[in-house]
Amino acid sequence: MVSSPAPGAGEETSTDAGETEPSTEAQAGKQPSSQPPPSRLLSLLDKTHAGISRRLSAAVHRADRFFATENVFEETNASYARIPMDLILEEDEDATFKVRIKGKLSLPHTQRRLRLLIESDITEPLADEQFAATPPEAVSDIDYFLSLETQLKKTGRWKIRPATGIEFSLPPDLFVRLRAIRYFAVTRKWLGRFSTTGVYLVDAGAEGDGNLQFSRALSKHLLFRSRSKIKWTEEKDYTEAAQTFSIYQHLSEKANLAYHVGSFGNNQWQDWDVTEHRIWIRYRRLVYREWLFMDLIPEVRFQQGDDYDPTYFLTFRIEPVFGERLPVSKLRSAE
Repeated sequence: MVSSPAPGAGEETSTDAGETEPSTEAQAGKQPSSQPPPSRLLSLLDKTHAGISRRLSAAVHRADRFFATENVFEETNASYARIPMDLILEEDEDATFKVRIKGKLSLPHTQRRLRLLIESDITEPLADEQFAATPPEAVSDIDYFLSLETQLKKTGRWKIRPATGIEFSLPPDLFVRLRAIRYFAVTRKWLGRFSTTGVYLVDAGAEGDGNLQFSRALSKHLLFRSRSKIKWTEEKDYTEAAQTFSIYQHLSEKANLAYHVGSFGNNQWQDWDVTEHRIWIRYRRLVYREWLFMDLIPEVRFQQGDDYDPTYFLTFRIEPVFGERLPVSKLRSAE
């Protein structure tokens, strides 16, 4: 796959969609500004940092692409659409069905800098909806957000993406959003990713989140990831947090496995409470050509409201992924 070196001035930056974008100066059609050349030591440090980031990013982004994680679709400049359709079975409950739509359209004549987005969450979900099953009680509580997003230039190693749009609820709500993303090499074996999002909705008020990930390739076929997440909304007026650990396993060109454990909590009652523990496995398989995926997700939840007794879920998901510029070969490969 195309690796993603840590971006720097005058370099080319590789997006998570496998595209290569010129540096901000090249995009502006300008020659790099004349500055004193860096010292030999600083040049060596820059090359070392870029090399580490490139090697680490390769393994991380392969897994992200196959599992269609939020990382990929937040950062790609390509047009795409995905429609996950979930059949959710809960112990001693009726089956429920859920269909979601998420898409991004790069507008013409904007060098893919201006995008029209449709999303079901304007901040990153506390529990990544692409990993775990969705609680049946939340199936009917889906609001969609339509927005225009761009990416600022000359922001160094940060990807800064402002957006403005409307929430399709009753009544509709206008919002503005600012998202910042950065990858960084922690050591020769660990790649870090930090993202934060701030949103203001005219009626619902402010909300924001922070997401810190650390990923390490354990072998050619195994990837470990730690994900720490915190989220606050003015509407709820308390903070929620989650900590998950995951291992992604490459099985073949058409199938992968992911193993997850996580704990979730909040400070709704002043003191922090752990409200839920989860254990789930996600089997994902490419079932038709290079765009139709099937997921099977067995899950056990230990919820505070049930005295942490286990509740069993099984989700069957069919997910078509559309987009001519999507890196299809990368979606298939997660070595």
